[in-house]
Amino acid sequence: NEPRQIRPGENVQVIDGRIQVNGQVAVMSINGLISKVIFDQNPNHEFFVEESFPLDWMYPHLTPFGVIMKVNRKPIPEITEDMVRKDHEFWSQYSDRLIGNWITYDTTVKEICEFVHKAYLRHDFSGFKGDRKFIRDDQAQKAFSKLRSSIAASVYGWRINNSKSTTEQQRMIREADFAYRQAFAFCPYSPEALFHYVQLLINIQRAEDALLIAETAAALDPFNGQIADLVKNLGGIRSNRAAAPAPANPANDIARMQQEYATNPANFQNAFDLAATLASMNDTNRAAQILTQTLSHPKTDASVAKVVAQAFAQMNSYPGLELALDRLAQLAPELPESWYDLAALKTLLGKTDKALTALATAIQLADKHAPKDPKDRNLRIEALKDPRFGVLRSNIQFQKLTAPK
Repeated sequence: NEPRQIRPGENVQVIDGRIQVNGQVAVMSINGLISKVIFDQNPNHEFFVEESFPLDWMYPHLTPFGVIMKVNRKPIPEITEDMVRKDHEFWSQYSDRLIGNWITYDTTVKEICEFVHKAYLRHDFSGFKGDRKFIRDDQAQKAFSKLRSSIAASVYGWRINNSKSTTEQQRMIREADFAYRQAFAFCPYSPEALFHYVQLLINIQRAEDALLIAETAAALDPFNGQIADLVKNLGGIRSNRAAAPAPANPANDIARMQQEYATNPANFQNAFDLAATLASMNDTNRAAQILTQTLSHPKTDASVAKVVAQAFAQMNSYPGLELALDRLAQLAPELPESWYDLAALKTLLGKTDKALTALATAIQLADKHAPKDPKDRNLRIEALKDPRFGVLRSNIQFQKLTAPK
């Protein structure tokens, strides 16, 4: 704690003189330390990773290696054009056996979304050159989308913010864009591919494409509250940018946004724009501070709290997300979805009692709503299938809550 080194998503407590660590980020950080020791103690071995969760120390060492990544012995100073070309060609050819080799640098987001609607929603396979077994295999779709989006995020995405030259940065943006388009086409309902790609598109001032991607994902997963909120937020961004031209360079406009925030913190859209700009410049501490202050503003309502929660989720800040969901539950106590998402997060953070209390509230509220609209989410069934509640499967109280009514 001193100096403050606890990262977002790490839950560390001292109970009876003993340190307790829980939460996904904290556990994976420990895994990262263990893997780094193994890496350092075996200098004559080659290392590769199929990423389930990004490990910070690996970023400078990673290069694409087929469907996975190589952890190079020394940090890689630059992802060269040749490295990019080999990865591009590999995945283009690999895509041929999945959905066909038709995605190029020039393929538009609109064309990607049209393919998704045609193949995944209408099941129209006229002109389809891939493997129809792949289109019917959701586990394969999730797996290959995950592999592709991991390279896009951990190699190209990380280099966008850490490149030492404009040339490399532009190369990384171009290749990340291509890789995310493939990942989305492989599995258009994958939250990881969706949210990572949307963040990239927003950062490079392509809000229209971001909205189109989100709307397409929503068509495949219409009852996903997070995706619905994303579509709503992106629609707001589009409206605001249509009303006022976006600055040529967000960094050049940051002083104006900070001045506006200082004098008018109730201008929530400005606060969101400022936080997003700071986050894109890797100043996540300041971005988190602005979002947290927005939550405590007297004029903050449920819609504002939802946007803040989404922002913290995109920043992978579990403490901030917990704060936002707690606030949302206070502002909209009648919404079962607010309590359900809060319960899921509390579970991930190891706060079992609070998670079960929130889940009980969510299910109770959902039961009241169910007779009014048969389309409402059945949170009992959903909680049983939701992987976020996996650690509670054997909990007796959880079993009682999710038992058929």
